[in-house]
Amino acid sequence: MAVTFNRAQAARDKIALQSEAGRIAIMLPDLLAEAERAANTLAQGLHGRRKSGPGEAFWQYRQFTAGDAAGAIDWRKSGRSHHLYVRENEWEAAQSIWFWTDFSDSMQLHSSLAPQTKAECAIVLSLALGFLLTGAGEMIGAYGSGRPPGFTKRAVTTLAQCFFTQSALPADERARIPGPANTVKPFSEALFMGDFLGNMDEIKSALCAIAATGIRGHMVQILDPAEETLPFAGRVEFTDPEGGASLTIARAENLAPRYQQKLAAHRSALKALAHRLGWSFTLHHTDTPPGRALLALGNHLAQNRT
Repeated sequence: MAVTFNRAQAARDKIALQSEAGRIAIMLPDLLAEAERAANTLAQGLHGRRKSGPGEAFWQYRQFTAGDAAGAIDWRKSGRSHHLYVRENEWEAAQSIWFWTDFSDSMQLHSSLAPQTKAECAIVLSLALGFLLTGAGEMIGAYGSGRPPGFTKRAVTTLAQCFFTQSALPADERARIPGPANTVKPFSEALFMGDFLGNMDEIKSALCAIAATGIRGHMVQILDPAEETLPFAGRVEFTDPEGGASLTIARAENLAPRYQQKLAAHRSALKALAHRLGWSFTLHHTDTPPGRALLALGNHLAQNRT
């Protein structure tokens, strides 16, 4: 259970959540710009699957070598040179990369220790990785949206629009991981970003159903640093942003050790689930620049290409 940390903050959050979709719509241009800046710093470290193979899109010319079929020679290109050239098309990878982000109320947490909410952080990570992937020739899409994937910069904007649409759904739909999607082919890859602090049985059921369709997944747990360490002392009221239940603790500092133990056990269960499914698991905190998480995700995706 994710928590806010006092009644006044809970009241402010409740007001903010009533217009969450509008707030995200206003912030999307800034989040897109932030994501593109993050992607540009890492663009040289991620390479796509571009190589010759069966497909319709032209990739490159290369000189004719022994063993090439005569029918592969491009005579128009060769006629303008002293060499024979073969026209190669680009290998079209069957799999695409899909994104889903949790927009539940708990993802709106923003403590004084971090510059943005967990939801905003998830959007930046997703869009930055989208810029990197489309720049490397990959196809991306919004998981569960029903919209086809794309491979240009425009696909990143479409992904952002899908995030806005999802943020405007009723609370229970914003939080629910979609079931298997008919538009997503087996052996595609999907990234699921959220705090994953909900019921473990529900998380397991949803992700196992998706994995059973042949999708290779990546779980990205995003937490506010205050959720990780519980840095409070004295009398503190904790409020569940989703259920509204509250709990007052006289000496909050005494709660931290047991809380951290339970959080570690929950994370161990998430990692064990990812391992059993053959998926990856990445932890990211909202006070940390996105570069490290992007590199980790890029490495996971690169490993799946080989």
